[in-house]
This record gives sequence, C-alpha cells and structure tokens, in this order.
Amino acid sequence: MLGHIITFVAVIFSATLVVDANKVKPPCKSNAHVCTSIMKYPDGTEFDEGPYCQCPGCSSTWRTDDQQSLSWPHYQRADKTVQYKFCVPIIPERECEPGALAVTLGTSMGDWSPHIREARCACPDNLYQLLGWWRHPTYKHDNKTGQWIYEYFCEKPECTLEKSPCAKIYISHAHEEEVVAGYNFLCSCPSGYKCPDKDDDDKHELETDFRGTYLPRFCKPTSRGRS
Repeated sequence: MLGHIITFVAVIFSATLVVDANKVKPPCKSNAHVCTSIMKYPDGTEFDEGPYCQCPGCSSTWRTDDQQSLSWPHYQRADKTVQYKFCVPIIPERECEPGALAVTLGTSMGDWSPHIREARCACPDNLYQLLGWWRHPTYKHDNKTGQWIYEYFCEKPECTLEKSPCAKIYISHAHEEEVVAGYNFLCSCPSGYKCPDKDDDDKHELETDFRGTYLPRFCKPTSRGRS
C-alpha cells in the first residue's frame, strides 16, 4: 500500500509539470503564480513546459539576471535544471545569509498551480536548492485537501554514496491510512546518480527520527536519456 501511495504522489508531481500548450490558458491568479517553466538538459537543450497561465510579462527566455526567474536543480536528477518564470519581478535583491530559507512555494493538492508564498532573499547566480516539500491539510484530520509547501535554500551538500540516505519520505497515519506527509532532501547525488522519489524494489524498512516515521531513499545510477 505504501509503495502505491508514494508512486501516486510522484506521478502527480511529475506529470503536472507538462501541460497542453494548445489549450488556452486562463489569466494568472496573481503575480506570485508561476506562468511557465523551462527545463534545461545537460547538453544545453531547453524545453518550455508551459504555459500554466497567461500574463503580459511572462517570458520563455532563460534568464539568471532578473527577479522574475527561479532556477533549481531537478529534485530527482541534478543534471537537469528547472526555471520557474513569473509575470513581474518578485524575487528580492537582498542576498541570502548562509543556511537561510530563501523561498517557499505552494500548490493545491487538487491541481498544479505553483505560486510563491514567501520570497525572503535571493540565492547567488539565481540557483536555488529544493530541500523538501510538506503536506499542509486544510483541516487537521483531512489529508485530501490543502497545499503542498516547497522549501528552497541556497545550499545543498553532495551525497557521499555511503549508507547515508539522500532523502527521507515521511509517512503519517490518518483514519488507518498511510499518507505521505513530506519529503526531506538531504543531499545532491553526484553526476550519474539520482535520488529516486520511489524505488522499484521498495525493500527499505521504515525508520523513525525526531520528525516521525520515514522511508529512506538512496542514490541510484541514472539511465541514459531524458527520463
């Protein structure tokens, strides 16, 4: 059951990144909403995954020198980089202190509508590190509504490929059901490896720390191609 839940969350997160470009998109709900995103591959190829919504200032040009873009290495594959685009300058000019939380994004659990909840400071070279996302239900005992909150920092250590996990998937129990409560990314897998959001074998045992019960994830070799 747990494997099915984790697979479901991973598919929802990944599949909603690609939208039907031929479908007319509604106006952006606010200037804080992501209007489109660009995926950059190791060979420099760029792919526009949007648009998600429409606004006059939305650009599909890769930029690292403005306050309308937020770039981050893909949470699973560090050799791919995502850049979120916004309608207006929204990232502050103030540079982050070491270890500071830079930006939080949110999206509803029902549809993919990423938007900045708080932009505290800017990371050098417009490169942010996703260190986790967490379930925030609308109601205390309702795990089917609410938002996923994503946390971006400026630093992320590189994994050593030893026995330490690259990520922890936290599990909670609601109404006798296992529910993914959040992901905590601990380090970046080196070139040629990925930190999987799900495992094919699913043999790892549940463990516990100060946050709760979690399933550890470890760096695995990547397959060739754009998967």
